[in-house]
Amino acid sequence: MKRLIRLTLASALSFGVAAAHAQESVTIWWTKPDYASEEEFLVELGKKFTAETGIAVEASYFSSGDMITKTTAAIGAGDTPDIAFGATFDSTSSPKWAYDDQLVDLSEIIAGREAEFNAPALNGATFLNGVTGKKALYGFPLGQVLRIFNYWKPMLEEAGYTEADIPKEWDAFWDFWCGDVQTKLQDAGQRVNAVGQAMSGHAGGSDTYHPFYVELAAYGVKWIDEDTGKLKLDDPAVRDGFIKAYEHFTGLYTRGCVPDSVTTWTNEDNNTYFHNKSIVLTSVASLSIVNRYLDDGDDEVYFNETRTMGYPNAPDGKPVGNVSQTHSVIVPKAAKNVEGAKKFIGFFSSKENMEKYNEVSNGQVFPSLAAVGETPFWTDSKDPHKYATYQNYKTALASDRIIRFPNHFAPGLSAANAENVWGQTMGKIIVDKMPVGDAVDLLFARLTELTK
Repeated sequence: MKRLIRLTLASALSFGVAAAHAQESVTIWWTKPDYASEEEFLVELGKKFTAETGIAVEASYFSSGDMITKTTAAIGAGDTPDIAFGATFDSTSSPKWAYDDQLVDLSEIIAGREAEFNAPALNGATFLNGVTGKKALYGFPLGQVLRIFNYWKPMLEEAGYTEADIPKEWDAFWDFWCGDVQTKLQDAGQRVNAVGQAMSGHAGGSDTYHPFYVELAAYGVKWIDEDTGKLKLDDPAVRDGFIKAYEHFTGLYTRGCVPDSVTTWTNEDNNTYFHNKSIVLTSVASLSIVNRYLDDGDDEVYFNETRTMGYPNAPDGKPVGNVSQTHSVIVPKAAKNVEGAKKFIGFFSSKENMEKYNEVSNGQVFPSLAAVGETPFWTDSKDPHKYATYQNYKTALASDRIIRFPNHFAPGLSAANAENVWGQTMGKIIVDKMPVGDAVDLLFARLTELTK
């Protein structure tokens, strides 16, 4: 099996063909890749694009956090790259940029090809422009991620259970891990918690707020008018739903099911705890945790000891709505070469290039192009992780339960995600011992302020 080599990069690297004096060029900022093969692909793509169009490619990589900071500053100053890709633009920035008329409509790039894409991927890059009052495609979607779980199969077996014993109903699922599995492992002398779930107020903590959005969906909380973008925080049923979701989510902490440190976790800490086998199960948005074993050539752990699965049914017994994060490439309206940027993205968007990108990035997102998601890379049942991810996405797609981030409807919530008011509220409940209802009321006041 082909191995992919992970990269450790400085904050910025360049790829492609540098522009000769006065030669037309496109400038690209890109979240730094995890793999050397992804960098090599982008370099070759830049060279091929230049050879075909005569347009040079000048591109740099930055860390995920730097991409947000730098791109936000550049858009604010009106001095931007022609193309930008940030893995968390979807949840923290793009809907607000589009609403403020700061992004280019990319609909023409896929004109006539819409049926080739998974509909939720296109929906996940379609935002309202507050100036024109119209919705349009303000990003080119590379793919999407849904929340899934990774768990240790041997630890489950050490507790006396098999995969077939894992319940599919909401309360039974959590009681199984927090009660049955954790209790038996701890009684056997293991210093372990069943679940690794961040509950941190850490800014940009998507591993806190993304699964919490799934929690709200599970409890059926309809708190946004998706047509108007107005928050329905005055509805008593919405307040009750938030209280139930917070009680259950933070209840994992109060019942001792998660490590004490989860209130300070960053997005990387569940990875560390999982690798150290300090937790049995963790919610993730991608296969980055288990891919590490495949990258290291540890086939035993990847294929036989770790597993991936979807969420249990919601408390009402129906499939839970899963909140997707769409990874999209954007073109700022202040870009110096908008037409060149569109040409590059159009070049990138071919099935051949999208399929290759999927392979060299090791399936970090489920592809937006439907045909790429049906290749053996995903459909080979011998791979317990990619196949489970494929099944999870296809099941969600078939049952129409792929949900968009709330800031897609209320752009002011982009700031709520960046600020991570969701995790800060968990801190009030867990650390400050504030009654859940009072903490929710403070949250509602902040959400109201952010969405004025």
